[in-house]
Amino acid sequence: MFPLSTSGQRIAVVDGIRTPFTKQGGALRSMTTLDLSVAVVGELAKRLELSPEVIGSLVLGSAMNNPAVPYLARETAIALGWDNVNAYSAETACATSARTVANAAYELLSGEAEIAIAGGAESMSNLQQLASRKAGAASAMLARKPEQGFEMLMNLTMGDLVPPAPVVAEPYSGLTLGEHAEEIVEEWGVTREWADEIAVRSHLNAARAIDEGRLPAETMAVQTPDGTVKEDAIVRADTSMEAVAKLRPVFKSAEDGGTVTAANASPLTDGASAVVLATERACETHGLTPKAWIRSWAFTSHAPKKGVLLGPTYATPLALERAGLTMADIGLFDMHEAFAGQVAANLAAMDSDEWAQQEMGRESAMGRPSDDILNVNGGSVAIGHPFGATGTRIIIQLMNEMQRRDVRYGALAICAGGTRGASMVLERV
Repeated sequence: MFPLSTSGQRIAVVDGIRTPFTKQGGALRSMTTLDLSVAVVGELAKRLELSPEVIGSLVLGSAMNNPAVPYLARETAIALGWDNVNAYSAETACATSARTVANAAYELLSGEAEIAIAGGAESMSNLQQLASRKAGAASAMLARKPEQGFEMLMNLTMGDLVPPAPVVAEPYSGLTLGEHAEEIVEEWGVTREWADEIAVRSHLNAARAIDEGRLPAETMAVQTPDGTVKEDAIVRADTSMEAVAKLRPVFKSAEDGGTVTAANASPLTDGASAVVLATERACETHGLTPKAWIRSWAFTSHAPKKGVLLGPTYATPLALERAGLTMADIGLFDMHEAFAGQVAANLAAMDSDEWAQQEMGRESAMGRPSDDILNVNGGSVAIGHPFGATGTRIIIQLMNEMQRRDVRYGALAICAGGTRGASMVLERV
């Protein structure tokens, strides 16, 4: 098996929790990325009765780098009073917390630690606002040469004083991920109706999972200065094909074939999530009951011209291969829904022999997961997408549903900015 230490120890996902996910500017608006991280990591350790003395590593990530919190994991540890816990941060855009889990697993495999916590957080409500170039230069000069700096400040216009709005765009193309989603939607012949179907199914599946108590069981209450936040705030149980069809595309006109709308794209979201990892030996020693083994993982990069958001199609075959499995072995599959059309395009690519042969050097396509095993409790379109927290949110959701359905193998796949992909295979304990 791919992730197996030299001592023969498998790596377990013991348990995990997340905060409620709320829209940017919503109920979690007063919580910073650090606040959210401290809340979720502290609660997870408390529930499992883990003292800082047994936690060998804390690995956290945030996709939107905040200069005010440059060391998210270490500052989280200090805020919790875990002064001696090794802690560091990592980033892989939307796959950030999948990356932190893999990094922590590496440490456990090497024997550097036996128990680790991994996860991520994002506060889109509290993004660090950058000054304009002119305002930034004037501020820097003011610190060095006050007289010249003051003169520069006096020459600034009102426009120079307004911080540029943060844009989730790819530097190498200048296009937003929504615009890149429209590119692969067109390439793979994804219709607006198909994208809307995926979005509606995501909301209805998530709404059912909430009604039946599955998602609430994974979600902690968060105390904020404005009150207690207990529930996800994005899922719409009353959505329908008729309702979403009324919205106009955002990045490309309907006349030009645009498909991405506010209804079939993941919203800007605040939230955090984390999991506890442990070796088999540590589970026995500390009385921990694992839920899943990490069977394999894969992180990939590819040329932007091949499709910026096709990361799942590149990463999943490699993760399956490392696990010694095929798509036919997978009983549940969770794919990150940055955009519903992006999910559809990846499903089409996963099923294409021509693509597998020409672009990936494989004899045939790995095949796509069927709709009845895909995002059965909803995905990012419905639940939300705090960039740094989505990876561990999916792991938590997937492993719990694997136990509920008695499914042996589950897989997840994530597209990530920077033309990257991530995939992981879990085995039910």
